[in-house]
This record gives sequence, C-alpha cells and structure tokens, in this order.
Amino acid sequence: MSTLNDGKVIEYNITDASQLTFLRLLTTNVSQTITYNCRNSIALGDAKRSLKLLTSIDVELTNEEGKNQYDVISDECTVRDGQWHQTRVGYESTTRSSRLPIIDVAAGDIGGVDQEFSWEVEPVCFV
Repeated sequence: MSTLNDGKVIEYNITDASQLTFLRLLTTNVSQTITYNCRNSIALGDAKRSLKLLTSIDVELTNEEGKNQYDVISDECTVRDGQWHQTRVGYESTTRSSRLPIIDVAAGDIGGVDQEFSWEVEPVCFV
C-alpha cells in the first residue's frame, strides 16, 4: 500500500513497545478513525477502488462484508464536482485489540489529472 507514489507507512511515536502490549492486554475496547479528504476521488465502491486499511498485524480491512470490515461513518466522496469532500471510516473491536493501530492506507480511485486526496489519522483509543 505505502509503495504507491512515494507513499509512507503511518508512524506512531511509541518509545517503548511494552506500553502498547500492555494497552492491548488490558483493554476491553479499541477503536480508530481515518478521514479521507478527496477532490474528484471516490472513496468507496467496488473492491478495486475502495479504501483499504492495513493493521499493525498485517490484516487488511475493507468495506466488503466479512470479519475484516471497517465501519463507514460518513461518505461524502461520492461525486466528482471539483470540490473537497470527506469520507470517515473506523474500526472498533472488543476482541481484536492487537489489530490497531492502522499502519497503512490505500486509495484506489487516484491518479487522475484533477484528483487530489489527503488523510487524517486519529489516535487509537484503548478503553
């Protein structure tokens, strides 16, 4: 995913890996939200063009029905009108806390002359 057009893996400022391990062990609920800012780019759709999220244990989350599915919070990236829009997706689990944080994101509907996008990655919430 991060190999596309000088892409980068999402980095977190974790100085001690044991802190993350303890958070995962002691949590009952974990969640994270990603915002896709788009101009003339569709965020969700068929399997080839939809957003894909990669977890810290290399599980790919998609919007396809199944156990590795993220939640669609809002989807405004459905039109190509030259304006900026947002799509928000999230992942929440009470049994798979080791999956977060999200470390990589891929968009499928990019590369056009008039297309632009950016990401906003919210912190992981361990409860």
